[in-house]
Amino acid sequence: MNSNDIESRKVAIITGSTSGIGLDLARHLHRLGYRVAISGRRVEVGEQIAKDLDSTGATATFVQCDVEAYSSQASLFKTIWDKWNRLDVFIPNAGIVDKGSIYNFRRRSATVDDIPCEPDLTCTEVGWKGLIFGTTLATHFMRHNTVPGGKVIVTGSIMGVHPCPTFPEYSSVKAAMLQWARAMAPLLLKKESITINIVLPNATDTPCMPDFKVAFLPEQYGPLPNHH
Repeated sequence: MNSNDIESRKVAIITGSTSGIGLDLARHLHRLGYRVAISGRRVEVGEQIAKDLDSTGATATFVQCDVEAYSSQASLFKTIWDKWNRLDVFIPNAGIVDKGSIYNFRRRSATVDDIPCEPDLTCTEVGWKGLIFGTTLATHFMRHNTVPGGKVIVTGSIMGVHPCPTFPEYSSVKAAMLQWARAMAPLLLKKESITINIVLPNATDTPCMPDFKVAFLPEQYGPLPNHH
């Protein structure tokens, strides 16, 4: 693989790509000839994934990132820009389900003075704020491509259209992400030559939800395609 071949390859940043859908996307895009930036919180896992894709680091690299923090995402984007000097595709994929029950059914016998604890909104922080931060940064760096522009492809969920009562926060976050893509698309395309689209997968068996298969019938979920 010569340097000219490497330089001609498009660059993709994928958040939440140390497992599940994000990992599968990273492997698939790398197989198609992209240089891929793996990102997530688990350093050892991420570094091993990047090494497995390309032991030289020329076409695959890992950058630790906490998408809830703007500074962390900014560091991710700048690191990749400094390494490869372009950004063609950004896939905001990082996400988690509700960390706790908003319903508090187990507290139905609590007294009026026994106020519930503040809800854990990590799902919102990761999915919703992470998307806004990432889109902002992707737009900035894509403006500086040799030919300005690029693609943002959001990992949404069918729950953004058909909400699941078990996961009200997750369903709401995915609905917000859908509207974000719809609202941003016209002006990003017109002003920045950036397309933003969202994919709404059905229930998918990933490490995000342990014992996932117990809760769904086989015909209700889709296994990850085998791009290994």
